[in-house]
Amino acid sequence: MDGRETALITGASMGIGKELAKILASDGRDLVLLARSEDKLQSLAQELERAHGIRAHVVPADLTNPGAPADKVARHAYRSMMKGKVVAIEGLMNRLAAFSVRFSPRFVVRKLTRWMNKT
Repeated sequence: MDGRETALITGASMGIGKELAKILASDGRDLVLLARSEDKLQSLAQELERAHGIRAHVVPADLTNPGAPADKVARHAYRSMMKGKVVAIEGLMNRLAAFSVRFSPRFVVRKLTRWMNKT
């Protein structure tokens, strides 16, 4: 975005995610807003940009994956938590995607994310 800290908010179109986005924007952070409802995200992004002078990037996506099973992810998260890990990422593709964000140019991350959302 423009050098400020940026926060990724999932479920940003309503509830806790929306309120968290408002708090982070009021603290001067740029945002990446992610949820299924693009129109709600666009509206929130415009509201926060006007009110707080931040930049908000909208990513309409459904992170639910009826295939990537909830019980498997929950078991992985629990095992990781019990080992004292702060971050738990289940699955090779998810780990690669998370790792690539640290070192890849933003346009590469966007293309990778777009590809992963389509598959």
